[in-house]
Amino acid sequence: MGEKAASGSNKSYLRPLHAFRGLAILDIVLLHAFAGAVYFFAAPGAEGISALRLKYVSETLFHSGTIYFALISGVLFTAVLESRGWRRFTYDKLAKVLLPYALMSLLFTSITMEAGVGLKLWDAGWIPFGHAYLANLLNGRALNNYWYIPVVMVLFALTPLLLKLLRSRFGDFCLLMFAVMPLFLSRTGSDITLQMLGHFTGIYAVGLYLGEDYGRKRLLFTRWRWVLLAIAVFSTIILFCLYENNLEFLGPVSVRESLTYVQRMAIAGFVVEALHSHEDLLPRWLDKVADQAFAIYFLHLFFLLVSCHYLLKWLPTPVNTIGVLLIALAIALAALLASMAVCYLLKTLLGKRSRYIVGA
Repeated sequence: MGEKAASGSNKSYLRPLHAFRGLAILDIVLLHAFAGAVYFFAAPGAEGISALRLKYVSETLFHSGTIYFALISGVLFTAVLESRGWRRFTYDKLAKVLLPYALMSLLFTSITMEAGVGLKLWDAGWIPFGHAYLANLLNGRALNNYWYIPVVMVLFALTPLLLKLLRSRFGDFCLLMFAVMPLFLSRTGSDITLQMLGHFTGIYAVGLYLGEDYGRKRLLFTRWRWVLLAIAVFSTIILFCLYENNLEFLGPVSVRESLTYVQRMAIAGFVVEALHSHEDLLPRWLDKVADQAFAIYFLHLFFLLVSCHYLLKWLPTPVNTIGVLLIALAIALAALLASMAVCYLLKTLLGKRSRYIVGA
């Protein structure tokens, strides 16, 4: 998910990119909140078609926010982190990404939350627990969104090779290949596959390219901002039509994922430029959300399930579409605030050492 930009002048220079990370984690929380609200509270079948369209809207607007994180991580490495040296980069990723992932996976292998059922503790013995924990570590399955951490750790490990290719005499050709890879190597849901790794490697490599001489390359966003906006709007309309008509694959390629990649990259370019242009107006709460993006990523899905569990006890179901919309927004806010509260509590108790637990 990347690191906070830097201190001093660099932090000011990249504050808009840091703010964009805050928007990216809000994107992911909203996606999961809408998915949960539709799944648990909407009417099934034809009666729930209006709520199903609400899910299509949320998928169109929020699906694959991890594209933003992969792009940000690439930009921040060449713009800020590379100058700090490989030793610190390696330490930070092991201590502040991999270790929190291992601890959070341990926690959510030990306990699970099922909406409508409640909290369940592991009770199948130590040896099966060890097998389950190892499988969750490798596959990112302790919670459904954890798949991204093994993927991004592979991206971090590939960074020296990717930089060597981008800075070689064939750098322009390599950049082109990386940029088109996600169009043809589709994301495979939450399953970690070579195809999935190829998809995000292309995105991360584009970020590495943009972060090098970032100030100059950002001017491209300024020059092409209205084109980027037009691409974002047009691709969003087409993407919704694909969802509405249940169209996805063209051979082995997911057209939805290809179009989502185009849409997300266009949105990223336009929004980052807008954040730079209005840097003085950026709200401080967005900085706080961005500061705790890792903690929110690790914790929000658990709190969404907790929220759904108790709402299922209190609310008669099914709920009409407006109700589903309000539930989605309410549980998104609840999960966001609960995740940030846990992060704040850990920081109060442990100080900077809390980042080794939740990556904050």
